[in-house]
Amino acid sequence: MNTTGSLSVPFRDLLLADGQASFPPSSYAILRALSAGNSWKSVSDLVHATGFSRPTVTKALTRLIDSGVIECEAPAATSVNGRPAQVYRRLSDRDWSAVISVGYSQCAGQLRNSVGAKVASFSAPIASPKDVLKAIYGVGSQLAKIAGPHRVPYVLVGIIGIVTPGGDIHSDGYRLLNDRAWMGELAGYFSAPTKVIVCNDAKVAAIWMDSYLRQQLSLDPSSIIALHCSEAVGLALVVGGHIWEGAHGAAGEISLSSTSEWQQVSAYLRAIEERQGLRQYYKTVGNEPGAHREFIETLGELLARPLSELVDMFDPDALCISGAIVDCGPEFKTRLTAEVQQRSRIAPEVYFAPAESQPIVGGLTALAQKLIDFDALAA
Repeated sequence: MNTTGSLSVPFRDLLLADGQASFPPSSYAILRALSAGNSWKSVSDLVHATGFSRPTVTKALTRLIDSGVIECEAPAATSVNGRPAQVYRRLSDRDWSAVISVGYSQCAGQLRNSVGAKVASFSAPIASPKDVLKAIYGVGSQLAKIAGPHRVPYVLVGIIGIVTPGGDIHSDGYRLLNDRAWMGELAGYFSAPTKVIVCNDAKVAAIWMDSYLRQQLSLDPSSIIALHCSEAVGLALVVGGHIWEGAHGAAGEISLSSTSEWQQVSAYLRAIEERQGLRQYYKTVGNEPGAHREFIETLGELLARPLSELVDMFDPDALCISGAIVDCGPEFKTRLTAEVQQRSRIAPEVYFAPAESQPIVGGLTALAQKLIDFDALAA
């Protein structure tokens, strides 16, 4: 029978970093290296990629082969001593995962194979809050059809709302999601057993931004404030690579704040969304900044006021901005950065996600992949 549940993002880190897993770190690192590019790799390749010694890599490979997670082959090429140079590759059809991002105007989902490669993607519009379950089921059923007989142990769903460590959901925008019965319905589309895991969208985006700073920009932040803004504004705090959730999963939830500055931001964006749609308008601003200077200055100032207060309160290494708002272009980014740095006593570095990036989907995919990897190693 399919199962459902909710998993807080820090638990992912506990599984892999805090010594609760039964496998050594070398096995996980080697599995990740084999997943990169899904190509055949030799022991020497893996030593170079992971930094582990040759005996450590060889021992880990033996365990992964015994677990049925990877395959080994001896091609015609030979090593220096004349013996066949064995190469290794991760099996891509063992377990798949699905991720679904529930936004204000659409529900978007992707199906990924064992190495994290995208197999299929689908989306469905959300015309009003009452249509949210129809959209989720539509996307989920399409992903399940493509998955067919493949085992899909995890379906991760990013939503607008609070997800408590105990698994309760509190979404003001989509109240139908607060009754967790929909999770069982969604799980039922896939081959059993499937676990549906619900995550707060802004926190998932924050995990993606933290990884982006580390992997793409070669930074090592001890803490970041991450703002995700598309049709609405979400915020999360990352400390030491872990999402700070608080006792009830509400840490960073600016929607709960009575601060008038955040309310002003939400009201300003909501008015534009109702008139013409924010996502397209952001792109228009980016293409024609001169014609939309008032918007650039107004939104830059509105966001900078509460953000600078948070920066002064938490003293982060960086302030990160993601979401469709990055389509507003370089003039808006410069304005917002200047406003925050002028108003804050700390003047933090400000980083923006690349245009066309998908932090929520990317964060969900990374979390799903780590869960798949954990299962593979624990088998």
